[in-house]
Amino acid sequence: MSLPDQQLSSTPVPGTVLGPDVLTTDRRYDYEWGGIALNDASQGLRVQVWTAYIIGDDIVLDPDDGPAQTLLSVPGGVAAVSLAFDRNMRPVVAYVTSAGLTRLFWYDTLVADEVDTPFPGIENPRVCHDDKRDMQASSSDVIFAYTRDGDLYYREQRDRYGVERLLQADIGAVRLRNIGMGDNLRLHFVLA
Repeated sequence: MSLPDQQLSSTPVPGTVLGPDVLTTDRRYDYEWGGIALNDASQGLRVQVWTAYIIGDDIVLDPDDGPAQTLLSVPGGVAAVSLAFDRNMRPVVAYVTSAGLTRLFWYDTLVADEVDTPFPGIENPRVCHDDKRDMQASSSDVIFAYTRDGDLYYREQRDRYGVERLLQADIGAVRLRNIGMGDNLRLHFVLA
């Protein structure tokens, strides 16, 4: 687990977020390491870079080596998107509708199907798989982080995103720009 005791380090440990979790300012695009194909993690989660992007009302997934495919159509359009994959190479997408509602598209093992869950009142949603290395398969998780009312929060896939945890109160008017594994093998939350 990348967040021991469900909290940030008591002392900051600087590092650089590893690619392709690039620090883009265009929230209509996001990049993530992934497997050979959707629902196929047979070769691991670091086979190729996948791009999630918005075209009109659609969220599209585009692997480096393969055809692009529409994952989701959102009536009214999408303003921002963030992409991760779970251990089985199923997409987890946090997105903000053009009307400003944050939603999370993910595979719910309880119902054995993809679900699209609304999270009203939150801003700057970002998702990442905290540690994609094969040797961390049993302890890694998809992290869904966001801000609300000037505070930084996160939720984990292992809790079916049902448990909200406060990471840092009073971060001010900054936004969560990105999250991802750093070159020091620690999970980083990048605020801007």
